[in-house]
Amino acid sequence: MGRPKQLLPLDGCPLIEHALRALAASRVDEIVVVAGSLYDVFAPLCRKYRARIVRNPDPASDMMKSVCIGLSAARIDTSGILIFPADYPRIMVETINRLLAEHDKSPRDILVPTCGGRRGHPVVFPRFLLKGLGGRTTLRDIMRLHAAHVRHVPVDDAGILLDIDTPEEYAAISR
Repeated sequence: MGRPKQLLPLDGCPLIEHALRALAASRVDEIVVVAGSLYDVFAPLCRKYRARIVRNPDPASDMMKSVCIGLSAARIDTSGILIFPADYPRIMVETINRLLAEHDKSPRDILVPTCGGRRGHPVVFPRFLLKGLGGRTTLRDIMRLHAAHVRHVPVDDAGILLDIDTPEEYAAISR
């Protein structure tokens, strides 16, 4: 796509700003952004949206490494971690708030939003399930290991399904 997808413009601002704006408008207590080589580019946006930014020294590592770095930077009293990939720019604030409200009711569950029966993002994980993880464990592994605690949360938000991984997906969402 010619540049990091988090910086692709959409409606006059980069994709990551859409995520930060939604999170800042929601009832999340804290926003932690994990950045690799784009740390210096993301830092001003993070300040604008009251987000803390932490560096991933190995940007080529897998997503779980970034999750572990973000988890270690999060406040110790945080009971749940909302994992929000920056390439989902159309997630509504109401969806985030709904997931947080469900987490308040069921803090031991993994909460996965669904729209039209399809699973999407962001996903809320109880902090205790992520503590001490690393190595080759993935978020999908955690969900498989704790399948009894995975709960689907129906939302009226197609944005949970709108991931931008290809030029075609970017072109479609930019229309």
